[in-house]
Amino acid sequence: MAAGTSPNTFYEKISKKLDPVYFFFGDETYLLEDAIKRVHQKVFGSFDLKPSENLSLEIFFGSERNVEGVVNSANSLGFFSQDKMILIKEANLFKDKDFVPLQKLIENPIEGTIILFTVEGSQPRNKFFKSLADNSVAVNFKTPYEREFPQWIQYLAKSNNVALGNQVPQLLLSRVGPNLLVLNNEIQKLALSLGTKNKIEDQDVVNWISQSKEESVFDLANAFGNHDKNQSLTLLKRLLDQGQAAIGILTILARHLRILLEIKSANRKDTLGLASQIGIPPFFMKDYIRQSNSWSIDSLSMAMKNLRATESLLKSTSVSTDIALTKFLVG
Repeated sequence: MAAGTSPNTFYEKISKKLDPVYFFFGDETYLLEDAIKRVHQKVFGSFDLKPSENLSLEIFFGSERNVEGVVNSANSLGFFSQDKMILIKEANLFKDKDFVPLQKLIENPIEGTIILFTVEGSQPRNKFFKSLADNSVAVNFKTPYEREFPQWIQYLAKSNNVALGNQVPQLLLSRVGPNLLVLNNEIQKLALSLGTKNKIEDQDVVNWISQSKEESVFDLANAFGNHDKNQSLTLLKRLLDQGQAAIGILTILARHLRILLEIKSANRKDTLGLASQIGIPPFFMKDYIRQSNSWSIDSLSMAMKNLRATESLLKSTSVSTDIALTKFLVG
């Protein structure tokens, strides 16, 4: 199949039949892992990967460069002659000379063997991966648009066998941010805390948020929105010490600034309608409106411009993360 299969097309195809070669790449880790599990379910009838219990599943990593192992596995029969699944993670970490035997596998698939290549991030731009994309079901799992996240949160809840209160998707999105993997982890934690209940209510999320001891990027965003430079720098240090990624911090700050800018530019007479339009829980509106009152449209636009410049700086140079973020926060 030609490159460019959409996730929805993949979901439809995998429910009907298996293809011999798959290539999954993209920024959304949860969707990548979910797609791997869907292939596994189609091959073996179970969603969870347990290589220690399944002799017909083998997992390799490009960083280990065990090409001989991949080829030998592909040419051997599955346990009790069942289909075999070979999962190759970090495929972009193979060296150029490793791709020669792998090329033969994708051009001449072995009957009964399903090979799945994954890359976290964009599709590598070399001859092998172009060929792989042309000779496989190649799917780019991009981070969904923010407006799509409430629907995804409902899907995650269903996957964890829990229902959600009306405001729970927006509450979770406001607390966790647009990251399906983290959202799924939070839903799992909340589900475990329910006891005999099977529905996460709005108050459950509020209580859970208040009990969280780890510093939140959203606390930093609020401090920045309140022009509290000392608190912003204190929270930044704690977040970086906790291992929070700089790009993740900038993503939440950008979202926060966008919300303030939308509120600043909007008709505020209908706050409930505005909250729905922007995609935030209504009871957060009071704080957002208060913060937006302390900014001008020009100052918010300049902050967004500076944020984008900081992101570009971090991606293109070796500048220290804490220095770049500190410079942005203090203006």
